[in-house]
Amino acid sequence: MVEVMNTRGWVHCGREFSAAEIADLCATVAWLPGLPRQELAATLCEHLAWFTLSGTPKIHACQEFLARLQAAGLLVLPPLRPARPVRRAALSPAVEPIDEAPSRTTPFPMTTLQCARHIAISPIARGSSTIETRSRPSCQ
Repeated sequence: MVEVMNTRGWVHCGREFSAAEIADLCATVAWLPGLPRQELAATLCEHLAWFTLSGTPKIHACQEFLARLQAAGLLVLPPLRPARPVRRAALSPAVEPIDEAPSRTTPFPMTTLQCARHIAISPIARGSSTIETRSRPSCQ
């Protein structure tokens, strides 16, 4: 690894980094080798107090800066993790068109009506109630 303290400061996205800050960055990256790059950048932004005017960490700018430092041979970033595969929904088969519209006078099947349950809700006290379910004799 290149001796960082002998290098001059770096400027990235309007911020000047001193040699001591770059040494701290390199030490932090080496100390957290298993951390994903996004979390590493977020940690470094917090450590350096590198925020936007709205107060959010400058994660993307930090990732770019880390890539520059790696290209210069000053640090080694953790490998990129493979992207999660995009799961696509299976297409349903095409629906065949109906030849004729159903009649509005078609009655419901009588078995459905005969086996319907009757639900009675009766209040007991303020704020509570009971639900009573009774079956018709024909459903038994």
